[in-house]
Amino acid sequence: MLGLPKATEMSKQLPKKAIYAKFQMNTAAKEKIDADISRITIVNEIAPNKVNIPAGDEVKNFFVLLVSLKRKEFDEKTIATLSKLIPQNILFVLECGSESKLAIYHTKIMQTDWKPTEEQRIELQGLNLDKVWENVVVAVGSVDIEQGNTLDEQIEVNEKRQKLEKEIAKFEKQARAEKQPKKKFELAGKVKKLKRELDMLSSPSKAMVAAMIGNETTETEAQSVNTVKAISILPEYAADIFDGLKTIEWRSWKTDYRGDLLICASSRKLKGCISGYALCMVELFDVVPFTRKHLNSALMDSVPEPAGYAWLLKNVRLIKPFPYKGKLHLYDVDASLVEVLSPIHTKEADIEFEQYYKQLYIEAGAEF
Repeated sequence: MLGLPKATEMSKQLPKKAIYAKFQMNTAAKEKIDADISRITIVNEIAPNKVNIPAGDEVKNFFVLLVSLKRKEFDEKTIATLSKLIPQNILFVLECGSESKLAIYHTKIMQTDWKPTEEQRIELQGLNLDKVWENVVVAVGSVDIEQGNTLDEQIEVNEKRQKLEKEIAKFEKQARAEKQPKKKFELAGKVKKLKRELDMLSSPSKAMVAAMIGNETTETEAQSVNTVKAISILPEYAADIFDGLKTIEWRSWKTDYRGDLLICASSRKLKGCISGYALCMVELFDVVPFTRKHLNSALMDSVPEPAGYAWLLKNVRLIKPFPYKGKLHLYDVDASLVEVLSPIHTKEADIEFEQYYKQLYIEAGAEF
């Protein structure tokens, strides 16, 4: 099984009744196991005398258990319970019909996807069984160990990352649905704080921009010291950039310009959104070909045809908003008109929002 050496093979059934008796399990615990599992068999033992790999400091051997399931929709807690009850390192082959998945408990249950049992394979890689076991955990859990982390540290980081991503998705959804600008602004602040925490979990190598800009025709713009670059965006999208919810702007064209970019809400009227005003200042720090990975940050559902470009934005700052009639593409605005205030989602920005933006939102039909 699993393509493991024949010398490791064995066939020893573990009667469920023996497990119940040895660990004095109560009726409820027995019923949970019985509901999911029909049979448990030890099918392989990985040990130094069987695979010619020396024992490690922690792992002297480990076993492969074939668990015959009654249903694919099993309770993960059942496997976790077995792992905790049996004081051995165990790789589970969870089989249902002709398909199976591999599972392992290492601080938590980790599993592969279902596939035909005869296609399941695991490789024994490592100078000793400590390293072999770690590599098995990495393979089953699809763990990408980042530089400087141990396996346990990486699993903990991944769990924190998943939790943050769920919280970010929840607050982003709430913020996008929120009609009241002040509450929307506050929810966006929570999103920004969580994204900052998420960034801190990422390794420096992951944070590098991998996408490369090709050799397509480029619109080149130079900026005068007396002007700032500006772009006009539909009011609802300008508001999302202002709130920090939208960090990528899709454009069919690209530019060589990098630096401060004034976001102007176009003059199209939309209830609850400021229109016809310069709204905030951002930093345009890169422009790359638009792909599916940019959809969420661009607040888009699908990649346009042609795909166009992702304008990557950061460092959103409030300004004293002023009426401005926008133009197509990038354009210059007299720098003397622009008074940059505080970064969004700071205490100062909350005060400035009340002072400079609230009345404009009320005039646009927003509720407070």
